Amino acid sequence: MNYPYQLSLHRYKLTFQLPENMDNQNFFGSKLRGILGAVLKETNPDVLKHLYERQALPKNHPASVHIGVTHSPSPFIISRIFPKEFQPSQISFVLTLLGDYHQYFINIYQAFENLEILENESKAIKFIGMEKLNCLETGQLIHHYQDIVAFSENIDTTSVTLLFKSPFILADKNKMPIADFSFQTIIKNLHRRLALLSTIFGQATTDIEEWESENLNQQVQLSHIQLTPKKISREPSGKNSYSKNAYIGQLSYVGALESYLPLFIIGQYIHIGADTAFGLGKYKLKY
Repeated sequence: MNYPYQLSLHRYKLTFQLPENMDNQNFFGSKLRGILGAVLKETNPDVLKHLYERQALPKNHPASVHIGVTHSPSPFIISRIFPKEFQPSQISFVLTLLGDYHQYFINIYQAFENLEILENESKAIKFIGMEKLNCLETGQLIHHYQDIVAFSENIDTTSVTLLFKSPFILADKNKMPIADFSFQTIIKNLHRRLALLSTIFGQATTDIEEWESENLNQQVQLSHIQLTPKKISREPSGKNSYSKNAYIGQLSYVGALESYLPLFIIGQYIHIGADTAFGLGKYKLKY
């Protein structure tokens, strides 16, 4: 399938100082996302609406018609960085803003500088630094999919490995969890996510189609799997806590990979699977 993906994104590294009594190890993207929402609710409800309210898609929208998506995905991702050496009270995250939503970065920055407005323990967190991140492959501040395609044309590889930095959850079109890690399943998930983001936050106008016309597993095979089950628990503000079954580890594939490499590369930045807005499905690609 030659779908015309059209997407750009911006990434920022955000660093915070936590109080000594705050649990560093279990401070994930979902918690920081909730803190950001709480500050915006008090200081800038209009921006809160733009960033947090999932908009219903028209029934004739390509995503609704072809892949059954009824609401727009989150326009931003917050994922925790886990360094090799932990600092007891300092943590960093990567904030990824999709398409034109990078215009709201200044509002997000201001919100993190005003955490003292909160009335819970989060007010003691200090925002201590920001760094805009380049695309690892192109070196550009703006991560354009088409630039990644051009970069990939010079790479000749027959193997790739996905090293997951956060747990991931794969689901079928009915949102039921699956444990199928074949190449076809991974590519279909990456295609569905990138096509959806391209149509909603990018400039793609072609109807989204599920990637079902080819038996991709004949071209590329799963060569190594090293995954460990991991239970993900969340406690949304004002809602009941819940848990999901996820996996962490790595997956390797071998075969005719050249035409799929751009999808794997962009997947490092948009993540794969469910709950990507909270930082799940983050991986580093090795090839």
